[in-house]
Amino acid sequence: MNGLKSQIGNLKAGLTVSLVSIPLSLALAIASGATPAQGIITAFWAGLLAAIFGGSHFNIVGPTGALSGILIPLTIAHGPAVLPWVAILSGLIILIAWLFKLDRYIIFIPRSVVHGFTLGVAFLIAFGQIDNALGLSGLEKSEHFPVHLWIRLTHMDQLMPVAALIFACAFIFLLLWNLKIKKFPGAIIAAFISILIVGILKKTGQTLPFLTLGNLYPELRGALFENIFTYRQQILQMLLLPELWVV
Repeated sequence: MNGLKSQIGNLKAGLTVSLVSIPLSLALAIASGATPAQGIITAFWAGLLAAIFGGSHFNIVGPTGALSGILIPLTIAHGPAVLPWVAILSGLIILIAWLFKLDRYIIFIPRSVVHGFTLGVAFLIAFGQIDNALGLSGLEKSEHFPVHLWIRLTHMDQLMPVAALIFACAFIFLLLWNLKIKKFPGAIIAAFISILIVGILKKTGQTLPFLTLGNLYPELRGALFENIFTYRQQILQMLLLPELWVV
């Protein structure tokens, strides 16, 4: 009986995480300068492999935004094709740290450093999404955050009012939902309502007064694989950059 309850609990937790991971993986992929398809591919395979080869009662496997602020300068400079290779190299570094038991030294990192890092990442992600929140498009991207932000602020006259209104409503909804309801993520509801509204507008032949992923990524298609070796020349050029290896 306990085993059945445990399996039911795992099923509920897995379903909840998967529903959150779908919009989150899309958002964080875009925030990192990648494509939505890359976000879905990463979330699918990472979750599947973690379920098969690992897992515990204390961890949740899913998309994380901690690295998006670090990845976006690489993407701007070298294109989104570098991201799979960066992920592979990061995994190898983590494996080496595990082999030499370097993780034990994490306890010496002050809590204030961890909180500061987390807050910094939150600001980078939030301000990095001004384009999507306000419907801005076609603006130059910069690998330097102050310059990137300044370009957006000087083009506020190009914002789409409907997109800004939708963002404000969704933001307020998520704040109120998280204050009142703790057991079910409001992001799932917001994503479902958004998909429903866009679907109804398209079915009725209405012109959408805001940008969608289909507008921003017209070649977007569903896939579970992407051939990263197509971009091997770009990767070699990136790895040969001297500033990449200078501490």
